Amino acid sequence: RPVGYFLSVAWPKHLTETDLQNWMKAFSKGLRTEQDRFGFSLFGGDTVKTDGPMSISATFLGVVPKGKAVLRSGAKAGDDIWVTGNIGDAYLGLQLAENASGVLANSSDPEDLWVWEEAFRHPTPRLLFRKSLRNVATACADISDGLLSEAGHIAKASQKRLTINLHDMPLSKASSKWCKAQNYEKALIRLATAGDDYELLFTADPEKEDLVKTGAQKLNLRVSKIGFVSEGQGVECLDINEKRLSIEKSGYSHD
Repeated sequence: RPVGYFLSVAWPKHLTETDLQNWMKAFSKGLRTEQDRFGFSLFGGDTVKTDGPMSISATFLGVVPKGKAVLRSGAKAGDDIWVTGNIGDAYLGLQLAENASGVLANSSDPEDLWVWEEAFRHPTPRLLFRKSLRNVATACADISDGLLSEAGHIAKASQKRLTINLHDMPLSKASSKWCKAQNYEKALIRLATAGDDYELLFTADPEKEDLVKTGAQKLNLRVSKIGFVSEGQGVECLDINEKRLSIEKSGYSHD
């Protein structure tokens, strides 16, 4: 449950007073909208001027009922692997933001562009799903650095192997069209390793499948079963014929 956050903002010295006031007004309005939506408050922070570009850093605090935290380390052999929402939209939204015309060469539909930009600029944390998740998930991670990268974190912490069927990965209509306009399998791998989705990757006992679906349906949240957990190590990714794929890089690296 979100409680509050600390915020530090450094704005460029070259901004005029009018530009700064307009920016602060819009920025504060956006913060207020999210605070009211999820029920948390600004605790404090710092504001300074800088010779460099705009820099914003936020540290968010939350609480969880004692003993109810769903960790990465609880996956069990035989568990199903699930993911919320769609994968890859935020990556394509980032390409839009960076004007990466080569990546989006085959995409000009305004509706598709809007879907990607919204996913990147306005991600929705799956906080409303948390209560259902506590009752069904054995392990969980948010997808910040890539679906396969986060699967690797769960595999390592749980000391299990996670097998993911790449063609079961949920895509929006926009991203599905983007994949089909090129080498489909390579495009899927690109989206599975891109990151910025902020969806949830979790494992659950197959007997809890109905509970997973029911909890998601109440929120009109898409959930997709994309693989299974077994004894072993690491992550293996399968193609549509269930043959193992060789993937060089599983996601974004902070190194």
